Amino acid sequence: MNPSYTIVVAVIEENGAVFLVKRPAGTHLQGYWEFPGGKIEAGETLERALFREVREEVGWEILVLEKIDEVDYSYTDRDVHLHFYRCVRRTQEEPATPLEPLEYVWAPIQKLSHYNIPPANQKVVQNLIERET
Repeated sequence: MNPSYTIVVAVIEENGAVFLVKRPAGTHLQGYWEFPGGKIEAGETLERALFREVREEVGWEILVLEKIDEVDYSYTDRDVHLHFYRCVRRTQEEPATPLEPLEYVWAPIQKLSHYNIPPANQKVVQNLIERET
């Protein structure tokens, strides 16, 4: 039986683009582009975990606008339950320097299909693209 993780995901939108970060080498799904977020820690609410993860990953304070989806997905080595939230950043700074190197991009929503995005995120990506057409 695979380990199971509950994950919060920030879909940060700005000017027809979404913020994506690249999974670093040596991690699960290395090289994939994904929305920032991560695992919920014991005792955290979904939104508290989302604020913490985005702050840790890119140094931003965010405003959560709405929950946009929930997805269950099974990879070969783990099961994930993802909670996707539409967000905006509170400041216009570029990401702060994180503890680990961070490769990021503001990806135009219409071009999201050009990015290697994890399978568990594909439903949300498709919904974003369809909304823009």
